[in-house]
Amino acid sequence: MNKPPPPLLVAPSRIQDVVGISKTTAYRLLKSDPDFPQLVRVGERSSYWRLTDLQTWVRDLEVAPRGAPRRPHDAK
Repeated sequence: MNKPPPPLLVAPSRIQDVVGISKTTAYRLLKSDPDFPQLVRVGERSSYWRLTDLQTWVRDLEVAPRGAPRRPHDAK
């Protein structure tokens, strides 16, 4: 059987299943880490993350050597 495609948007309540961090940590990163993906508003009261943005963020974390800046703008 074929698996259904993954959802394109990730609700805050599902962030732990996708990225492995709690919803509280995700909101903390929204405020403190300029590289963390921003929420996308869908309607008046709903916000989601794009799955591709989260996957890119995780991939970039995995690529950076320990202690090295994650992005060029982090280097000084």
